[in-house]
Amino acid sequence: MIGKTVGHYRIVEKLGAGGMGEVFLAEDTKLDRKVALKILPAAIASDRDRAQRFVREAKAASALSHPNVCVVHEVGETDDGHLFIAMEHIAGATLESILSSRTLDPRELLDVATQVADALDEAHSKGITHRDIKPANIMITARGQAKVLDFGLAKRQVPHEETAETVTQGHTAFGVLLGTVQYMSPEQALGRSVDHRSDLFSFGIVLYQMAAGRRPFVGASAVETIDQIIHAEPEEIVSTGRGIPAELERIIRKCLEKDRERRYQSARELVDDLKALRRDLETRPSPARSRVPAAGRTRPRRVVYAAVAVPAVICCLAVAYWASLGNREAKGPGPAAAAQAPRLSDGALASSTAEANEYYEKGLLFLRSRYNVPRAIEMFERALQLDPRFAEARAYHAFSQFLLIDGGYSNDAGLLYKAEEETRQALEDNPRSPIALSARPAVLLYQGRKELVPGEVQAALQVNPDSPDAKIWLVNYHQLNGDYAAAEALAREVLQNAPLFFPARMNLAEMRRQQGDFADAIRQFGKILEQDPENIYAIQKLARAYAEKGDLRSARLALEGARPDHRRNYEIRLGWAVQLALEGQRARALEEMDADVLKFAAMVPHLTSRAAEFYAALNDAPKALEWLEVALRNGDERAEWFSRNPLLANIRNEPRFKQILDSVALRRQSRAKAPVAR
Repeated sequence: MIGKTVGHYRIVEKLGAGGMGEVFLAEDTKLDRKVALKILPAAIASDRDRAQRFVREAKAASALSHPNVCVVHEVGETDDGHLFIAMEHIAGATLESILSSRTLDPRELLDVATQVADALDEAHSKGITHRDIKPANIMITARGQAKVLDFGLAKRQVPHEETAETVTQGHTAFGVLLGTVQYMSPEQALGRSVDHRSDLFSFGIVLYQMAAGRRPFVGASAVETIDQIIHAEPEEIVSTGRGIPAELERIIRKCLEKDRERRYQSARELVDDLKALRRDLETRPSPARSRVPAAGRTRPRRVVYAAVAVPAVICCLAVAYWASLGNREAKGPGPAAAAQAPRLSDGALASSTAEANEYYEKGLLFLRSRYNVPRAIEMFERALQLDPRFAEARAYHAFSQFLLIDGGYSNDAGLLYKAEEETRQALEDNPRSPIALSARPAVLLYQGRKELVPGEVQAALQVNPDSPDAKIWLVNYHQLNGDYAAAEALAREVLQNAPLFFPARMNLAEMRRQQGDFADAIRQFGKILEQDPENIYAIQKLARAYAEKGDLRSARLALEGARPDHRRNYEIRLGWAVQLALEGQRARALEEMDADVLKFAAMVPHLTSRAAEFYAALNDAPKALEWLEVALRNGDERAEWFSRNPLLANIRNEPRFKQILDSVALRRQSRAKAPVAR
């Protein structure tokens, strides 16, 4: 074919071949431009009906005008009866070849994904379904522009004797099942009618492959692969350690819903979610900070998904622990009918929709067994899609939004107000929702309304007097006020009822540390690590205890014990910033403590003083004092701890330091006039 002229196209070289024919680089002798010329198999031209269908589809595709769609210039027929398509020639590499050679970071992934989804939206709006979305049909130019190939070429045809086996080699073929097996939607694999939502499932497979470095459904044969597509759920992407945002995994899983009614209903919805995530990532640390395991290397799944600030994690895990105890039935006055209503494993009122209850239970599993907040959120969202009035699912979803901040996933303060609004909705549906009542004090504390916490805790305890999470929030309240006697008594009460409930032990260890008993604090953290050697919370606080004790080597070793994919977590970064400052690595410390980390520190009351420790370690007294004042405004009144904290030694003789302590004393006097919950 080289040198031959087809129509007014002179063939220069062969570019490739597949189930849909051969592709050549050609010169358009009329317009003096390079094109990609696809010569279709003779079987298509010989079947008049198929040929007509093909021409109609190709002409429809030629009407597409979009920067991310490969342009179809012309559809014609050669002198010897072969159909051909002249298309835009794209200089670049297929996404398939790119993925085989390197990993895409989340920002690059989202950039490509948004472009492809936008192309799908354009095609779908014109009534065109691609039906063969896969990495081999996506080109990436040297400038990073994505181009989707072969729009309109993959349309289901007639011959019933062809089966899925005709496409096992990754080529498009005509038959009952059209497409590439590894990227088919369930309805394609079952030979049913398809629509634009089938493209979104196939694109979900591509997204998963871009994020995880592998396809979600892999079988030893076409039959096994199809079986997985129809029945299997893909493994969590977070287990790959690639630092993939939780929201991206949610987006991918929504694309991969087996039931197309539960997928994105349009590519535009998908584009909107991808763009929103891109905007969110622009405010996050650079992906260069993350450490990605070498290709092919796997890491064991850990119990904890990300580093979470201890006081609020104490609340969350107390909620989960309380759930595992079966809630012992929420106590207090209530209608007899409610008391007899069906309940779930944690004692929560069940939804009338069985599948919603299943997703609720899965959400609890992710919180209390794996502590994977993003996956828990996804499960609660699915429950709410099935039953929007499912109060306990709404309450857990609300509290999980709060945990995204408290756990160092995000520094978006808007999540606090989202959590507050959802908590209000949950209480409208069930005024006695224990989870919703226990979530309120957490949100209020982070919103700077600490004075409301005791009353909200009492409201939660009236519904469930045995609720550890409500009691732990009161422990946190007393601890922030510097009232260690009340905090320790309540923490011991919780621990006595649940000896293996590590958050209560964590609080006790933290109080020991703050009172200068580093040896006992380290011993208590050791007990937690005996129970769970990979407990990220104990690892972080153990590092801090060692640093305050003056043992920087042990502190570093403790921090290095965290998983690589936790390295971008805001709380982990905060710990590393202080560690580097104490080690005298000023430039690296300042790089670590960037604007995003400082924003996070300013949002979390019990961590704000860490920024003061950081600047004190750098001998920047003005900034250290400024951050200590921010901590005070956030409700941190641990004056005795400030006075003995060895990391604040450099600013202790400053006049402003004494003024801060005086302000704490005045606040305490004012609060003493009004009794608080004990």
